Amino acid sequence: TISNPLGLNSNTSTLWLEGVYTFTREKRISIKIPYVSRRVTRTADLSSTETVRNSGLGDVIVGFLNKWYFNKPGLTGNFSLTPSLKLPFGKQGGDLTIGTGTIDAGLSVSASVEAFDFYGLWDLFTWIHAKQGSGVQKGSIIGFDSDWGLHPYHDMVHNRGIFAMVGLNARHYNPDSGPEFSTKSPGGQTVEITPTLVWYQDNVMI
Repeated sequence: TISNPLGLNSNTSTLWLEGVYTFTREKRISIKIPYVSRRVTRTADLSSTETVRNSGLGDVIVGFLNKWYFNKPGLTGNFSLTPSLKLPFGKQGGDLTIGTGTIDAGLSVSASVEAFDFYGLWDLFTWIHAKQGSGVQKGSIIGFDSDWGLHPYHDMVHNRGIFAMVGLNARHYNPDSGPEFSTKSPGGQTVEITPTLVWYQDNVMI
């Protein structure tokens, strides 16, 4: 355990507002607007600390969703291709910036299938970041998300049943690059597995 006698720490929380405009069933545009709150407790000198805060709208993400549907007996699904842009709307003033000040690009390729007793979703995506004004360039991200669902029980008389689902989220973060003494992330990998059990009856789900 690393000693932290001064209690140095940082915290970032984000609240998202999301909207979708549908041109046709196959063509949609999405927008994600974050409200970001940041707090950092850092050293003011060798024996004291100061807490710095900043909050406001962050960088906006715009996605251009393209879907291709297919239908088979007892099975339906779709393939999706979604290029995205992250636009620099975040506050750059103050001691703590809210956004990166860059235009970044993302791409998602996904597929999903659904039957009465099975559901599956697979999404492979990447984000590539531009160089910031400080000279730091955040490392690119490669991610894979998948959801698997089973519908093992359904009572047609009382319209109730159970869904069992498992989500897998994996990320590979390439290291940041930039000036030698700038703050950079070394990169790494994360894997998250989330099981979910849902009971439903009529319009109520728990």
